[in-house]
Amino acid sequence: MKILEQSLEESNAYSLFVYAVRSQVTRDYYLRRLKIFFNHINLEPEVNPEDL
Repeated sequence: MKILEQSLEESNAYSLFVYAVRSQVTRDYYLRRLKIFFNHINLEPEVNPEDL
């Protein structure tokens, strides 16, 4: 159980999202939507989600 708790603590929101969505098509769709949203609010991500 401690390993699971440790891995959840070390996870970031995007990693949890990718793990939760099984379909690659769905992940790609939401990644495109996130990019549009980030561009709209002029937010530059520190890490490219595609590199995770």
